[in-house]
Amino acid sequence: MIYLLGGAPRTGKSLFAAKANRERGVALISTDLLRCVLMKADDGLREAMEAHDRQAEAEAFHPHLRQAVACARIQLSDALIEGIGFFPRHVDLLRRELEIEDLRACFVGRSAATPEELFDHATDHRVYDALDRERQEAFAAKVVEWSALYARECEETGLAYVDFAKAGFSDSLRAVEAALFGAQSGVSEPAGDG
Repeated sequence: MIYLLGGAPRTGKSLFAAKANRERGVALISTDLLRCVLMKADDGLREAMEAHDRQAEAEAFHPHLRQAVACARIQLSDALIEGIGFFPRHVDLLRRELEIEDLRACFVGRSAATPEELFDHATDHRVYDALDRERQEAFAAKVVEWSALYARECEETGLAYVDFAKAGFSDSLRAVEAALFGAQSGVSEPAGDG
């Protein structure tokens, strides 16, 4: 089974994926890592990433995501591909292009976000370490904007969407788990808030 977990940055995708990897043994593939490597070879992807144009980035990244999914299906029994760089419309496209039925997807976001909610906890993503307060506030506004896009496309495509602003962090993680793996619990509550 291929699991896709996408959505806005700083909403717990990587934390959930790492716990699913540890507790379920699901192989983990990060689109953050893929995109950073591929931007050196794909000028269109690099330009979209540098412009912070999420739509153009997703379109440029899609052929690479398709290849990652195709390879994961061949080499891994189960894989969780998580990160940014794709939208719900790309999940439907992947299903058609690869004629794949064994794919589940969930997207996450925040309908409201403050810098404290996004940045006041430990993370492995050091790219955000240098943001001053003004840039954190602007980033929080962008997270809300991007989340609205994910929510709208999930509604249009019938895919699961979890709004981390509407429930506590732990409840939201359980909702993601249910959407991807079914109702049975296998990912325990994380330490901390994010």
